[in-house]
Amino acid sequence: MKNTFIFSAILLITVTLTSCDKNTSVHVYPVSINEITGKWLLVSGSGGISGGPIAVTDHVSTYTFNVDSTFTFTPGQRACKFHISMVKSIYDGQNHAYLTFSDYPDHGNLVNVKSDTLTLADNYSDGYTYIYVKVK
Repeated sequence: MKNTFIFSAILLITVTLTSCDKNTSVHVYPVSINEITGKWLLVSGSGGISGGPIAVTDHVSTYTFNVDSTFTFTPGQRACKFHISMVKSIYDGQNHAYLTFSDYPDHGNLVNVKSDTLTLADNYSDGYTYIYVKVK
């Protein structure tokens, strides 16, 4: 009887400790069109196989996003439409805003906006990350 009680106690403790509810919720990091509307100037970049910095002083690179989902990119004055959706990030497994462009539908960037800083990052290994600041 004593062995049955000890066995039951150990079994109960084991089941209690191993069956705890794990938090498997996925966080969502959305970005709205209103958050990215405006002109953004490239200030830094890094990535590729080396992960090193990218020289951004050689040229001026800007995105101008409009409320009607159109944008202009300089240099080159490329203009087309953009779309914001959600994808699972390779960096943390969470859902993040994903920016795609109508002239490159198979390629996009994870997008994050904090205050006056816009981050665009490739969602694959050895990709690039670009940091833009909002032009006032």
